[in-house]
Amino acid sequence: YPAKLSSSFPTQADSLSIEINDVLTATVPGTALASTILGSLRWLIEELDDRGLVLLAGQTILCGSVAEVFPVAAGDKIAARAGRFGSVQCAIT
Repeated sequence: YPAKLSSSFPTQADSLSIEINDVLTATVPGTALASTILGSLRWLIEELDDRGLVLLAGQTILCGSVAEVFPVAAGDKIAARAGRFGSVQCAIT
């Protein structure tokens, strides 16, 4: 089944926080986070539609970064938290 943007998508989303080595490095307000996600999804859906393709329910879509990019090095630990959207952590080796 083709996926559709839900009208229940939280436009007042929780903010995004990024920590590098347990130091808060960036914070993005929830409205900017939601706007970026929705804008990316709309663009992708339109591009796929132009090619006769669709997103399917359950597919994972990475929308890029709404925060600036920071340098990291081997041994650094990065954590990104976005409230109900979830969180992710990684260690650079």
